[in-house]
Amino acid sequence: MAIPLGTRLIFGFAGLLALAGCAGASATWSKPGAGDADFQRDAQLCQVQAAGAAPPVFDARTMSTADNAQDVLRQRDSCLFAHGWQLAPHP
Repeated sequence: MAIPLGTRLIFGFAGLLALAGCAGASATWSKPGAGDADFQRDAQLCQVQAAGAAPPVFDARTMSTADNAQDVLRQRDSCLFAHGWQLAPHP
């Protein structure tokens, strides 16, 4: 079943608006009493744990597997939250 051109344009435009809205949003990780070195250490630890815990995704085009980047990012962020880090929006 073909999707009408008008519907594709509407969803395409909505997707572009969503991406544009995300482009300006930024935040930083913070933890009371912690510095940049503390964050780098915890972020590296969490990244390694997340990469090892996320199941790989099979890509039929290349006939290979790769990390699921969104799952790794989600697990890394969960680990940082568990270590006491918080995301604070930029003012």
